[in-house]
Order: sequence, then C-alpha cells, then structure tokens
Amino acid sequence: MTPLIKESILYGLAWVALSAGLYFIDPLLTQKPGVGFGIFALNVAGMIWIAIRERQRRGGYISYWPAWRVLTTVSLIAGGFSLLWTVLLFQVIDPDYQQMLYDTAIEQQLIEMEEQGISDAQIEQSMELMEGMMQFFTSMGGIVLMMILGLGVGLLLNMLWALIVRREKPFNEALDGDF
Repeated sequence: MTPLIKESILYGLAWVALSAGLYFIDPLLTQKPGVGFGIFALNVAGMIWIAIRERQRRGGYISYWPAWRVLTTVSLIAGGFSLLWTVLLFQVIDPDYQQMLYDTAIEQQLIEMEEQGISDAQIEQSMELMEGMMQFFTSMGGIVLMMILGLGVGLLLNMLWALIVRREKPFNEALDGDF
C-alpha cells in the first residue's frame, strides 16, 4: 500500500471520528454555520497537507495534473468513509436523525419567515411548498445525492487546490535529466 493511500485512509477515518464526535456532542451541531465553515476549512487543510506530503515524496516537485490526481484520490477515499458513516448513522445508530433534521429545518424556516413579518397565510403556503423539498433533502437519498454533488464540487475545487500545491521543476533542472 502506498503512503498516499495509507494517509488517505487515515484521513477518512479521522474525518469519521470528527463527524462522530460532533454528532455525539450535539446531533445538530454540524448544522450551525460557523461549525460548517470550520469543518470545510479543516477538510481543505487536511487535503492540502496530504498533497504537500506527496509532493515531498516526489522530490519536492509535482505538476498540476498529478497534484489534482492526488487530491482526487484523497477525496474519493475519504468520501467513501464519510458515506459509510452517514449510512451507518441514518440506518443503524440513529434512525430518527433524519426526522430530527427535517423538523429542525422546518422550524428554522418558520422562525425566519415570522421574523421577516410574512403573513400567516403566506407562511402556510410557503411551508406546504417547502415540506416536500425539505423531506427529500433530509432523507437518506437526498443526503447521498448531496454527497455526490459535493464530490463533483470537490473535484472542481481540487483544480484550485492543485494550483496551490503544484511546484514545477525549474527549467534548467528539468533539462539536466533529458540530455
């Protein structure tokens, strides 16, 4: 097993441990905007750290597409662990978690609408429209779909992170090996 694969597996397991820890502290903790941003920042930092370590193993240089492949490998392996955790959480650990997410989302929308001064009739009409959508996005299928969409966005973001991680060999060093 290559060091990249080992680090990706460890990163995926660490991600599951973090997710589980946050869940057991407060099941709705990850729904708070500040926590969500912190999780995103940790995710980016972890992936870039692994890619930089891979660059070091390659003699301190890595071009753009190899850097993107490294980041994509990390994303796929860690994302697989995250998917397994999510299925385990929703199906085994807390089957009621889906309903709790749904109820919380509806409650938050209701509070926001009341704060904006929307009439009760408009709130009721809006809530009817949102209920189906909220039920889908808090269901297991909706969450898996969001993870797949997140993977797509992650692959695009990996293009940006690869720009940060890449370090090309200087032109004169690159030519030394060719002659």
